[in-house]
Amino acid sequence: MGDLAIIAAGSALAYLTRDAIGQTDLAGAFANELPIALAITPLWLMLFYLAGAYRPEYLNAGSDAVRRFVAGVTAGVLTLGFVSFLFNLQVSRLFVGFVAVYVLLGGAILRWVLRHTIRRRYAHGELVQRTLIVGTDDDARQLVAALVSDPDSSYRAVGYLDEEMPAGTEIDGLPVLGRPADAEAVAKRHGIGVVIVSPTGVSPGTLQDITIALEDTPVDLAVAPSLFQVVTRRMTIETVGYVPILHVDQIRLERSRRILKRTLDLIAASALLVLTAPLSLAAALLVRTGSPGPVIFRQERIGRDGEPFQMLKFRTMVAGAEDRLAEIKHLNEVDGALFKIADDPRVTEIGRVLRKWSIDELPQLVNVLRGDMSMVGPRPPLPSEVAQYDAWQLRRLRIRPGLTGVWQVSGRSDVPFDEAVRLDLFYIENWSLGTDLWLLARTIPAVLRRDGAY
Repeated sequence: MGDLAIIAAGSALAYLTRDAIGQTDLAGAFANELPIALAITPLWLMLFYLAGAYRPEYLNAGSDAVRRFVAGVTAGVLTLGFVSFLFNLQVSRLFVGFVAVYVLLGGAILRWVLRHTIRRRYAHGELVQRTLIVGTDDDARQLVAALVSDPDSSYRAVGYLDEEMPAGTEIDGLPVLGRPADAEAVAKRHGIGVVIVSPTGVSPGTLQDITIALEDTPVDLAVAPSLFQVVTRRMTIETVGYVPILHVDQIRLERSRRILKRTLDLIAASALLVLTAPLSLAAALLVRTGSPGPVIFRQERIGRDGEPFQMLKFRTMVAGAEDRLAEIKHLNEVDGALFKIADDPRVTEIGRVLRKWSIDELPQLVNVLRGDMSMVGPRPPLPSEVAQYDAWQLRRLRIRPGLTGVWQVSGRSDVPFDEAVRLDLFYIENWSLGTDLWLLARTIPAVLRRDGAY
């Protein structure tokens, strides 16, 4: 109903706008085109449906939902033009253009409101789907962790089905509820809305058996392939002899996009260096007078394609802090290859203030101008961290590391390492200028909230 009202209102506004332009002699008069636009409204709605804009899994999918809506609008506008040509209705192209603009704007606002409404209802436990996970391998457990950590997910994991573990066994707080062969009975008993299968966690033929068992039930069946690092946008399914083949595109940032990103880096870093010069000067004086040692701390980090560089920061620790790392290594509070301590004894009093407000990172604007870093990108890792990376984690080194990034606006030090890597890969695989501008804008409130900063 929302899209119906938007298409009708957009068509009416387009008619009034075009009519007003015609009366000012900026364009010729035109026939009554409003009934034509309204007549094809049901066709618009069908095109939105065919584009997947109304599928529940895409209603809260952010950019994917917008892309499907834009595809529907584009198809609708082309249909309006085709109908005009087919029946020689002479619909004004200016009118069609205004219809497209108004429908796009109205639809975007509607979907923004809808998405935030859905998120609020998820937060209150509404509209969620009780979910059963088949398999208890690492991929299945990572899937459950992802569902739990994502506040926008409609899935609520209830338990596992496993071929070997007995019912009642608890895994990370969730019980094993039975065998995969019990999928239908368990789903009915626990009010399950969707069953998600981890293919690596079940024996051959199990997926087919579950598919057959759930065919005549209202329970949806989904498969979570062991490609957590791969975004669906890079996957294409081809059918060869009735056999589905999954193609995965390689990560490539084309030359034109690299130039565009570098241009943004130079403009943003230059402007911020000028704007923050007084703050940087004050920070430098505080570091100099606060404790013995240099003002600028230089540390080797790994950049694009594994190339090392010297990253600059205002010194926040006592001089020689790196020599004391072995003494406090046992206090590490994060997983994976990272090393973080919320109350690091090596940090000075001035350093704590600079870290809380991310002022210590301002010298990295010089790294951006040098080309060592970008304004937005993955966190620049230490050589010792990279040495512990798995093969898939090395892919985050495909682009320059960033002064800020998805990890920054998602909680910084509070984000688990594997999740931070997946966020970085998502960013690399889906880069756009708009994404960088959006992340830069979101960095400001993240810094002010001091999310995970220590």
